Amino acid sequence: MNKLIYIFPALFFFVTSCNNDDCDEVVIGESFVILESTRNHLSSYFDSEQVIFINNMNGEEVTFQITQKSTFESEYRSGVECEDDPSKSSPLIGTAEIRQIQIQNTSLGITITLQHQSALRIIENSGAVEQIFILEGELNDLNQTVSAKSGLLVVTPTVNDELFTTKTDTLNIFGKEFLDVEEIKPSNTGFDNDFLSSNLSISYTVDNGIIYINDELTNSELVFERTE
Repeated sequence: MNKLIYIFPALFFFVTSCNNDDCDEVVIGESFVILESTRNHLSSYFDSEQVIFINNMNGEEVTFQITQKSTFESEYRSGVECEDDPSKSSPLIGTAEIRQIQIQNTSLGITITLQHQSALRIIENSGAVEQIFILEGELNDLNQTVSAKSGLLVVTPTVNDELFTTKTDTLNIFGKEFLDVEEIKPSNTGFDNDFLSSNLSISYTVDNGIIYINDELTNSELVFERTE
């Protein structure tokens, strides 16, 4: 059973293939990219090498290394109406852009992956939106979100009304003020319940990325300080 309600690049639309040779011919689909207006998401990570937090318990700095910064294309598969026989479909193959960041603190045993996916606006998924999956753990060699340890947050930057988060205009976290903070929406997290993290919770902003980490296992709260 899938662990994510919305998953990509593991999201494929399966269609019935036809025996007609012309219908079996692959149609090259569109190459979807992340909008220029939303590339400011994760940009602070791409421009830096590490993220510094303050441990609220002792006031000490906690450093997360940015261990991965990558932009790549992921293949998607779907189907389109066969020109020679409209009752059948032809396979459609295209690409979609992904931007991916991984931050890690080995002392705390915390690794977080952020994956920004372009909207897959094919016919069967015309209402698709860009999504930023924030996940606990590393991903597999195929960069599939379902391979993460657990889910933390799903941000949808191309819609005005957040689907899986609640947004606070101004949030004060231990004396530090952050703007437009997104946190998980309990009524609709974007993840299956068994995949949602049971010990980690985060807060996120466009400008700074992850600005708060609450780790219930170690009873520690980390507040964003700066990137370097």
